Amino acid sequence: MLQHRMQHLFLYMPIFCAVDLFGFVGINMDNKYLNEVLERLESYRKKEQQIELLRYELQHAKQVSPTELIEAMTFQTRDADASQTDLYPKDVPGIALSYQHIAAQLNEEAVGELMSRYTALCHERDRLLHYIGLLDKRQQDVIRKHYFEQQSWSEIAASMDLTPRTVQRTRQQALDELANLYAFADGILRR
Repeated sequence: MLQHRMQHLFLYMPIFCAVDLFGFVGINMDNKYLNEVLERLESYRKKEQQIELLRYELQHAKQVSPTELIEAMTFQTRDADASQTDLYPKDVPGIALSYQHIAAQLNEEAVGELMSRYTALCHERDRLLHYIGLLDKRQQDVIRKHYFEQQSWSEIAASMDLTPRTVQRTRQQALDELANLYAFADGILRR
């Protein structure tokens, strides 16, 4: 029910207006959100590379080798409480019996860390692309051409049949609108 009401609300309300329903009065368009948007746009290509790198590493995740596992089990650190038993067995039969369990646990932890970072980067990228998709067509084109395709102002102006000044003004309007979108969502998500 709340989700339906929120969707209905978003359809009929400009993003940058005051929202009494959520107790969020206006959006203070300070430099915080504008700087965040600029950072996200300027680091987009780098984060795309990181996503591809992590995707590759997840597909070709290296398993813990027997040597690495034996070393981990042999050179374990003791807890501050010396009365506790060792984390891994030190005798050969104990090592053999726990090998598979410990190897699976270590491999799971390594993949879990990669997956966590991969998921966070994908979420951040998808959110940015979704917000860009909410801009008007001209603003979308300017943002994509400048930040994603690395085109100069004159190249963008020529391809869009605009003056460079109009392109820069459109960019600023798009940045302001993106900052408003992030500020609005941040205000809603903090509730």
